[in-house]
Amino acid sequence: MATIAKWPDSDRAKLSMLMDKLTAVTMDLKPLCDRERNMKQTIPIESTITAACTMMQTAVDDLRDVIKNLDAISSRARKPSALSPVKEKRGKR
Repeated sequence: MATIAKWPDSDRAKLSMLMDKLTAVTMDLKPLCDRERNMKQTIPIESTITAACTMMQTAVDDLRDVIKNLDAISSRARKPSALSPVKEKRGKR
């Protein structure tokens, strides 16, 4: 697999944004997971879940794009170059 230094800048940026998005989703959903706190406060549950779902979907889309790009890079790296020497198979005479 390609090292991160060889990844396109767009993929590195998407991975960075992916971490930010997943952190935002975690922060949005954390108050909903605290049952005791929820009993004491009114939390806009529906809007919080909607926002978290939207953010999660964009994170999944970003990850899918990065994986496709890395697969393409990996495929290109495995193909022999047209300029690379081709070894001839020599048969017995």
